[in-house]
Amino acid sequence: LATHPDWQDKIIAEVDALPDAPLDDAGLASMQSADLVLKEALRLLPPVPLIPRRAVRDFEWQGHIISAGTWVSASPGTVMMSPEYWTEPEKFDPDRFGPDRQEDRSHKYAWAPFGGGAHKCIGLHFATMQVKIFLAALLKSHQIELATEAPIDWARVPIPQPKGGLPVVLRKRVQ
Repeated sequence: LATHPDWQDKIIAEVDALPDAPLDDAGLASMQSADLVLKEALRLLPPVPLIPRRAVRDFEWQGHIISAGTWVSASPGTVMMSPEYWTEPEKFDPDRFGPDRQEDRSHKYAWAPFGGGAHKCIGLHFATMQVKIFLAALLKSHQIELATEAPIDWARVPIPQPKGGLPVVLRKRVQ
């Protein structure tokens, strides 16, 4: 959000429009910009870079025979950065998830930061709710700003994290 203050402003506007009451399902649902930003952040930096699985039966993939019992790993980040499914995949563009584009629906596994199919993480909706609650609490009183002009370099494994820490500053919002 510090890198994309225009999107931070959209989420702040959503937070400011929430009723002065405990956040409920309707309030969470109203945070549409937060939803788009979260999906885009997860597309660019999936929380689990590799999903290990074991082949349950022999199969062929791109001319290679994979025997039952062989360990394989899926890399959702590879598909989520593919120009086959995403317009300008390197660009931060939360609108790609909006109703006019829905690029995440171009393939059933195009957006899969929580895995997919029968083994999709059951925490997907809970995690989304937690992030929206956190954003509502934080952005009600603060803005996030970059502490440096240097680009943030990310380590992707074992889990995504900024190399050398996250250079951000929380500034009290003037209300």
